[in-house]
Amino acid sequence: MGDILIPSLMVGDCSHSLCVRASRLWEFLDPQDDSRLLHTDLVLLDEEGNSIHAQIYPPLCQQFSALLDEGAVYNLKYFLVRKANRFYKPVENCNMISFTKWTTVEVVLQIPPAFPVCTYNLTPIEQLQARVDYKEYFTDVVGVVSVISHVSSLRTRGRQAEVMKRTVTISNARDTGPTVDVVLWGERATTFPAEQIHRDSRSSPQIIVFVGTLVRSYADNVSLSGGSSCKWYINAPLPEVNALRASAETNHNPVIWDQGKAAAESTVIAVPEYKKLKDIKYLHPFENKKKEWLVVIKILKIDRSWWYNACKKCLRTTKPHGDTYKCTNNSCDSIGSPTPRYKISLTAEDDTDTAEFIFFGRMAQRLIKKNVDTLISTNPPGFIPREITDLLEKSFEWNVSFTESTIIYGSVSFQVNAINAEMDGGNMLPTTPSSQPSSTILSQVGHGSGVAQNRGAAFIREPSLTPESHKVSSSAKCNIQTTPHQGDNLLQGTEIITSPPNVQAPSGAAYSVLDGSTNKAHKSVVGKRSRTSPSKKVAKKLFRDEDTGDDDVAGSADVDAE
Repeated sequence: MGDILIPSLMVGDCSHSLCVRASRLWEFLDPQDDSRLLHTDLVLLDEEGNSIHAQIYPPLCQQFSALLDEGAVYNLKYFLVRKANRFYKPVENCNMISFTKWTTVEVVLQIPPAFPVCTYNLTPIEQLQARVDYKEYFTDVVGVVSVISHVSSLRTRGRQAEVMKRTVTISNARDTGPTVDVVLWGERATTFPAEQIHRDSRSSPQIIVFVGTLVRSYADNVSLSGGSSCKWYINAPLPEVNALRASAETNHNPVIWDQGKAAAESTVIAVPEYKKLKDIKYLHPFENKKKEWLVVIKILKIDRSWWYNACKKCLRTTKPHGDTYKCTNNSCDSIGSPTPRYKISLTAEDDTDTAEFIFFGRMAQRLIKKNVDTLISTNPPGFIPREITDLLEKSFEWNVSFTESTIIYGSVSFQVNAINAEMDGGNMLPTTPSSQPSSTILSQVGHGSGVAQNRGAAFIREPSLTPESHKVSSSAKCNIQTTPHQGDNLLQGTEIITSPPNVQAPSGAAYSVLDGSTNKAHKSVVGKRSRTSPSKKVAKKLFRDEDTGDDDVAGSADVDAE
């Protein structure tokens, strides 16, 4: 086995051998361009159930994709250990692993019977409301499946192509407990084994643990959003599943196909049309609240304030509160350290009019191509970073819609939903999005009913392995031992376990035992930087001095999920 365990890892380079299972593996694609891979993510477990998040960035993604299989066990060497991402952390670990071109991956054949397979941290369905738009960790839930929709297609805000969607409704007890919709997107929607679950539900309740989801609220209805980081464990032999099965079997009904929901979800939002600013600026915002348009504009002015201290829970503005900060959102009132977040307000024009545009969070990072922490740390207070001032006089094609502040305050402004292209002399140049933090699950405390979260690490006993050939990359940049392995018998995210979990598995079958452990800067006022226009010889005012509205209003519509 390995030389060290995950808790022994320290920030820096590591040459020790770390034996881990690739419990989860997924690719994080550009939300606006599904052909563009931003990074590959893994949740790694050691033999004691400790977990850590790992990421692989291009161009190494392709080289390692041939070497790594979800569920298999490997010895890793020559990797970097760094501080964990600020948001979307897959496990509760202050560190994470980054693969390098020197990283070696060796397949482990003799796997100890009790080597953990999965990790999860369950939040009861009735407590999901408190986690709406919570971004530090992903959310895991368990529930009995009651309704499944067929796959439908729709066009979401900021996307120019259709996306697949499927809704799975779960409850914490059939017909008696609260329910929640788990909305699966893209490949997760199409690979979900809906037909088999529907068929098996005729004889027994179908209980699923969903991990790696985000809690969202639409029209005051809480739901879970499952993108690329979402995995599921169906009828897994886990204590929480067993307990839920016992309560569900007394009043069991087969899973229902929801035809009406699928039909409603198939409604595709109209494709945005190209418009001139004069054609949209004076429209009634109440009657056009959900409409999107494509505009081609040139940036004229930029506000002096380009970031704010955001609430980690709801992303609204925070204000000093003693020696810490308090959220200004009355429905949140969170107290704690804030997180810096982009809010860039600017004036742009076309050949018909000018208008105000606002960028928040990730969309601003796509525009600037650097994260907000980097710019704050490398620029003194009182100046707008060069990366932002360089936007002046540049032309772009944007997908825009009215901000919420337009309705509330009456001052017309547009939120940018997508950056389609940068213009160069009238020609389109593809935009280059910056990478984003990724995600998987939670890991905190709890075991049994009445506890906010249940954490577990599942172990299996594996039958003797029959080696089979394993595809190996010949790239000199990634070294791997050319030994075969078998991982098909592992409990994985899409496997359905048909044997009842309370019946002892026969020799050679997989079963699991749960690890029973429980429990578990002040906003800068940016000044003016003098700068000559890159394309004009006549000096002009580049930055607006006045403050604009509430930082929160348009930000509430900015969605950072995939």
